[in-house]
Amino acid sequence: MRKAMFKAGIIFVVSICLPVLTAFASEFGDKIDKADDCYQQGSYIDAVDNLKDAVRIAWEEAGLSARNIHFVEDGNSGFRKFVVREDRPFSGGENIIVYLEPVGFSVEGKEGVYFAHLETDYELLDSEGRDLAKEQEFGDFEIEDTTFFTDISLNLNFSFTGLIDGNYTLKITIRDVLSGEEYVLTKGFKFAQNPDK
Repeated sequence: MRKAMFKAGIIFVVSICLPVLTAFASEFGDKIDKADDCYQQGSYIDAVDNLKDAVRIAWEEAGLSARNIHFVEDGNSGFRKFVVREDRPFSGGENIIVYLEPVGFSVEGKEGVYFAHLETDYELLDSEGRDLAKEQEFGDFEIEDTTFFTDISLNLNFSFTGLIDGNYTLKITIRDVLSGEEYVLTKGFKFAQNPDK
């Protein structure tokens, strides 16, 4: 009896999900087809507009995550404008800067303005996984533009005192305030008071 109910539950869930997925695929496919039609007819700007609509549809389905996560040198000036830090231990007094590009976050449009809101928390863990430091809402990022956007970057700047030589992990949580979705990433690093010795 229980097995039959379980199978019925799976069939019920699948039958609900399939129309939703089909509708998504259909809407996405329609935009791609329209873009192709416009392109074939020489309506290139209309083709671009339909492709942008397709990007928005896929973006909304992607879910929150991040890419291009690096320790970087100081002085970054924007999206994809960074210098990856050489793989060597951090030392006392040195800032630890993490560059990352959030993806799949919610973008809401209202009265010609598009808006996104992300927050970040962090935990610093030692080599045994013990919490050494943590802060909620360490970063609060509100982004506005007049067009739908996907290309943003965050520079998270950390300064720790009292670290001893060893291995550490930064655990960073990115929170999408608009959707409530969270994404957690970890980035390990070494610390040495005198890294040249």
